[in-house]
Amino acid sequence: MVLRDAENNHADTLEESYEARARGEIEAGLAEIEAGRIFSGEKIIEWLCSWGTDHQLPPPQRDYAVFEKLALHQGSTSVVPKMV
Repeated sequence: MVLRDAENNHADTLEESYEARARGEIEAGLAEIEAGRIFSGEKIIEWLCSWGTDHQLPPPQRDYAVFEKLALHQGSTSVVPKMV
């Protein structure tokens, strides 16, 4: 019984640790979006696919159209949802 309780406590601690790390990564990503550091996934893939070719593309620029679409979708100038 004591061993089972210890195992359960360890599992709970691991789950809480994972959730805290995941929340931190999500919040960091949302801060990047809020700061306007958004890049089109399609443009990044095109750029990466051009590596090693005779016609390598320059790195993509920030895609403000994506930021504006997200802001319009959210109905405000902020695209970051409130974390509860």
